[in-house]
Amino acid sequence: MFFTCTRSFRKLSSRGFTLIEILIVIALVGILTAIALPAYQSYIMKSRARSATADLVTLSLVVENQYQKSLTYSTSSTATTTATTTAFSGWNPAQSVFFTYTYGYTAANSAATPAVPESYTLTATGIGTMSCTLTLTSANTRNATGSSCGFSGAW
Repeated sequence: MFFTCTRSFRKLSSRGFTLIEILIVIALVGILTAIALPAYQSYIMKSRARSATADLVTLSLVVENQYQKSLTYSTSSTATTTATTTAFSGWNPAQSVFFTYTYGYTAANSAATPAVPESYTLTATGIGTMSCTLTLTSANTRNATGSSCGFSGAW
């Protein structure tokens, strides 16, 4: 009894993809990536800016809570996120890697010693490619400037 191979050489050589088919698939993947990647990056920046607005609102709640306890706003302006988190314990920003959070106050009477803060301004400034600046005041005035915010004006 002899066994014969039922497959011919011709059938084996017709399996697989041709070089042209593979190049077409690679070109299509490249085109889709070129379209999708910038849209995804824009979406990520907008979501970071929205999260930073939530951080500012949370910080304003902490500032107002401190005001309720002492009947005055903090007289310590901050220039860094670390200084802001130290000045307002209980607040931890989610976007501290991409934004710098600061606190500034306006005195009711600049000649008074010590200065009595009348209002405050909270600012989140984007770091690196995040060209977005968000502000929130004690009067609940909200403003966004910059191309990375995904929104401008009042938020």
